[in-house]
Amino acid sequence: MIRRLVSVQKDLTPMVVTIDQAIEIHAKAALFRSGKSAFKQTLDRAENCRSRGDIKSFETWKSVSDKIAELEKSGYLNQRKRA
Repeated sequence: MIRRLVSVQKDLTPMVVTIDQAIEIHAKAALFRSGKSAFKQTLDRAENCRSRGDIKSFETWKSVSDKIAELEKSGYLNQRKRA
């Protein structure tokens, strides 16, 4: 049997995601995956980055935890449970 590789990719436009969009995506994914413990988990990750001297990653994960807190206050988890 002869197998031939076939590419199914067509002309795809690259998707551009801003850092703010990426932070919101990560925050929502963390909430979906971990629920109420998502805030603490991402804050712990941020602190771990800071303790290693990785300030850029600390700032990013801190932004994710801040976004999680904002989503929790807005009732995002309750909205997701109803959907």
